[in-house]
Amino acid sequence: MIDASDLSRIVAVSVAVSELSLHIKRVLDSHDELQAIWVRGEITDLHRHTQSGHLYFSLKDSESRLKCVMFKSDCASVEFEPQDGMSVAALGDVSVYTRGGVYQLYARRLVNLGDGMLFRSFEMVKKKLAEEGLFDLARKRGLPEFPRRIAVITSPEGAAIKDVIAVIGRRYPAAELVVVPCAVQGTEAPASIARALELAAEDGEFDVGILTRGGGAADDLWAFNDELVARQLAAMPFPMICAVGHERDFTICDLVADLRAPTPSAAAEMAVPDRAVVLERVASLSSRARRSLAKSLDLCSLSVDRLLGSWVFRRPEMIIDTRRQALEEALHRLETAFGQILAPRRARLDLLMSRADSSSPLKTLQRGYSIVTSLKSGNLVTSKSQVHPGDEIEIRVSDGLIHATVSLTGGDSESGD
Repeated sequence: MIDASDLSRIVAVSVAVSELSLHIKRVLDSHDELQAIWVRGEITDLHRHTQSGHLYFSLKDSESRLKCVMFKSDCASVEFEPQDGMSVAALGDVSVYTRGGVYQLYARRLVNLGDGMLFRSFEMVKKKLAEEGLFDLARKRGLPEFPRRIAVITSPEGAAIKDVIAVIGRRYPAAELVVVPCAVQGTEAPASIARALELAAEDGEFDVGILTRGGGAADDLWAFNDELVARQLAAMPFPMICAVGHERDFTICDLVADLRAPTPSAAAEMAVPDRAVVLERVASLSSRARRSLAKSLDLCSLSVDRLLGSWVFRRPEMIIDTRRQALEEALHRLETAFGQILAPRRARLDLLMSRADSSSPLKTLQRGYSIVTSLKSGNLVTSKSQVHPGDEIEIRVSDGLIHATVSLTGGDSESGD
C-alpha cells in the first residue's frame, strides 16, 4: 500500500505529459542530425486537409512507419501529385507534435523516386558492398598532415572546384592542386568518374584525393551510388575524401571513402592544415626550443661554475697525493702478501732441488763413472752385446763428451778381462 507521504513524493518528482512532450520536442529540435534530413520511403495514408491545404501522410518501409506533415506553403513546390504507394524522398525536420504526443517529419520538399527502382538498386548495391567489407572502419585511412599534392576529381566547370580552390589557396597554398576532370551528372557520369579515379591512381604522386560535386536532386547525384565508381574509389592507393551534394545528401561513395565531408568547402578544409595555425605552431615550437636551449645553457654554465669552484680544481695535487699514498700502501701490502705466500714455497723448492741434485747422474759422473751411447741406435749402452767392433759410440764424462770407435768387446765385469 502507498501511504500519503509516498504519494506526495511521487507527485512532487513526476512530470506532466505535456511537460515530457515539450522536453522531447526541445531535445529533437536541438539535434542537428534530425534537422534538414532526407527520408525516403513509400507514401501511405495520404490525406490533404480541405480547409488548411496541409498534406498529411506517412512514409513506410518494410520495417517501420513515420508520420509526416507538409504545410500548404511547402506543398506548392511539389512538382508531381503525391499518391499512396509512391516511392519518394522527403526533406524536413524531425520534431514532436506535443498535442498528439507523437514525433513526425515536418516535410519541406518532396522528390519522386518513381516506381522505387532507384531505391531498390541503391539498397542492393549498398548491401552487396557492405557484405564485402568496403564500408568497414578498419579499412579507413587517416589523412596526411601536410599533403604536397592533392587530386580533385570533379567537373572543372562546377561550383565545387571553385570552392575547393578558394579554400585550399587560402588555408595552405603550398599544396599542389591537380584537377582530374570528369562528368558528375548524367548517364555517362559513372564511367567518367571511374576513369578519372583510375587516372589519379595511376599517377602515383598524390598524397590525398577529393571526390566532389555540388548539390542537386537525388537523381542528379545518382552516379555516386554506382557500383563501378564505389569499387574504384575503394581501390585508390591514397586516402580519399568524398563530398557530394549538401550536408544532408548521402551516397554510397560517402560510405566507401576514407572520410566524408558535408560540402566541397569542408572537404578542402579537411584535406589541408590551416597555414596560420601551422605558422603559429612553428613559432610556438621555436619559442619553446629557444627557452629550452637557454635553460639548458644556464644549467650547464651553473654546473661548470660549481665544478670550477670545487676543491678538485683548486687543489688537484690533494687528489693526486691521496691516490699516490693509497697506491704505495697497496703495493706494500701486495709485496708483503706475495712474500708470505712465496717463502714456504721457495723453501720447499730448494729442498726438492737439493734432492734432485743429489740423485743427478752428473754427480755419479763426477765419481769416475761415464754414460755410453750408441751413435748407431741412439740407445744407452748397458751391455757389451749392444755394440760390435767398428761401432761408433759417445762417452759422456763429468766434463764433456768423448767420441770413440769400438775395437774389441769381451771379458765380463766379474773377471775384469
